[in-house]
Amino acid sequence: MSDLIHKALMQKGGIVAQQLAQEFIGMEIGQRVPTIEDFINKYNVPRGTVQQALLKLKEFGAIELEAKGHLGSFLIDMDYTKLMEICSLENLVGVMPLPYSKRYEGLATGIYTTLNQYNVVSVNLAFMGGSDRRIQALLDGRYDFAVMSLATAKHYVNDGYNIEIVYNLGMHTYVNAHTLIMRKDFNTVPKRIGVDRTSFDQLSMTTKYFKNMSIEIVPLQYSRIIENIKKKNIDAAIWSLEEKIISDDELQYKIINDEEQKGDNTKATIIIKKEDVTVCNFFKRFFDIEKVQQIQNDVLMNVILPNY
Repeated sequence: MSDLIHKALMQKGGIVAQQLAQEFIGMEIGQRVPTIEDFINKYNVPRGTVQQALLKLKEFGAIELEAKGHLGSFLIDMDYTKLMEICSLENLVGVMPLPYSKRYEGLATGIYTTLNQYNVVSVNLAFMGGSDRRIQALLDGRYDFAVMSLATAKHYVNDGYNIEIVYNLGMHTYVNAHTLIMRKDFNTVPKRIGVDRTSFDQLSMTTKYFKNMSIEIVPLQYSRIIENIKKKNIDAAIWSLEEKIISDDELQYKIINDEEQKGDNTKATIIIKKEDVTVCNFFKRFFDIEKVQQIQNDVLMNVILPNY
């Protein structure tokens, strides 16, 4: 943040200027701007404070308004980079699962490319296994958004976590399908089942699949499950269907149809902290689901190389 903007935001009306900047990010050029009275009632501040905040935004070159008499004022231009700077958000960092599959690499490439194409802010991705860990890191303020399945996101929302779903990317954007994987030479009923307890999808699907069976849950990191199956430390695990599973001569798999979820565990979602207006409006302005899906598909089909 420039010294000029930082100094101005420390003065009277600075907080309101940031709140108004958040709102303008979500507006369209040519849109009628709420009245002074609207802002006064919304933020419960004096008229002078709102007027001063709007003046700051104009002086910074963040917005340009045009008054049209009794019709009100209209937004005729805005600088998204300056608005984000005023909101103290010049860098955006998201967290998603480890990119162990080409589908995840495609998803990461799509998100990274789409959000960086306008050069409004610098957007980067970090990677972390376990939805529990990603949720906690988001709530701790380490990241601005997180990626997980729709089924998992709904679970956390229903449990009262302070998050909201801003985008559902659609079927098979998270995983193609889920399978039960075992060694190819294993031909009895599996008893020792590997589970990453920080993964809601895997834990809930394992619980449902083996509901009426006597099994032993063996806690393991998700990334170490396949090697433990091959080493015969566990009998089986629920895993996402991907090329390396299909082509692995040492493994067999059985596709799991979870009709109760209606495919929600195959859909990728973007989640943010509830009431994070700046990040929410940034996504609404610059995120393009169809472009993310196309880029992901291009990576899957080897049309382009992953880049994230």
